[in-house]
Amino acid sequence: MYTNISAYKTSRGNPQIHSITIGWICSLLAVALTLLFSFPTLHAQTTELGSIQGTAIDRKQDTPLSTHPVTLTIHKADATETQETMTDEKGNYRFGNLPLDPLVHYTVSTVHEGTDYTEKDVVLSTWVPNIEIDFEIGGFTDDKTQIRVRSHSFVIAPPPPDHAPDGAVTVIEAVGIENLSDLPFRTTHGTQRVGLHLTLPKGTEGFQPHQTTELMLNPATNQAIRTTPLPPGETHLGYTYIFHVERVRLVLSGRLDFASTVFLFFVPEGIN
Repeated sequence: MYTNISAYKTSRGNPQIHSITIGWICSLLAVALTLLFSFPTLHAQTTELGSIQGTAIDRKQDTPLSTHPVTLTIHKADATETQETMTDEKGNYRFGNLPLDPLVHYTVSTVHEGTDYTEKDVVLSTWVPNIEIDFEIGGFTDDKTQIRVRSHSFVIAPPPPDHAPDGAVTVIEAVGIENLSDLPFRTTHGTQRVGLHLTLPKGTEGFQPHQTTELMLNPATNQAIRTTPLPPGETHLGYTYIFHVERVRLVLSGRLDFASTVFLFFVPEGIN
């Protein structure tokens, strides 16, 4: 006897399972059609163009930096390209017609008086097609979290030979300090804008900086002051003074307002 297999399976199958199977197949077809018709849209998005623009400002004069070169570096997967433009009379610059490709990274940079100002890893997308990057030339930062004391060393030595035997010692301090920012660091000391101020123990005398042009003593506040801004990178400061340990207790902790990595203390033999 001839049997129609398909008719047999259909007639004996569960109608609920049959309905679920058809629905599942229709869902797959819908997803496939959506992906198929979305490809032209995605391609059209990547062909859109964006821009990077901004202003260069001379913070020393608080004026726009006009006719100044700004460089754009385009980092592609297999090549690197550069473009250069000049700021206008208002200090504005603009790079246009840039592809919105997540695989393309941009670097914007300029140089002024030997200092590099750079913004790296800039990415344009359909969500952020235009980015503004301003350069504050000659600007400063007062962010103390950008300052690290890499080392702070103390050496306790005998007093100078011509000093009276009154319980005095010579204290030599050396500080290795790093500015992690791209901008010079300034802070406030009273009404002055200074690069740094370091508290000295009370009762010090004969303060002598190791670099006379960088540090000075303010007797009224007992502070060693660096009058010039602290440049980016690492700077080493040092000074010597006399302290009478028999009169006042020598307190060396809590001297700086920044995070310290290493604290060293040296006392040669013969110093009690």
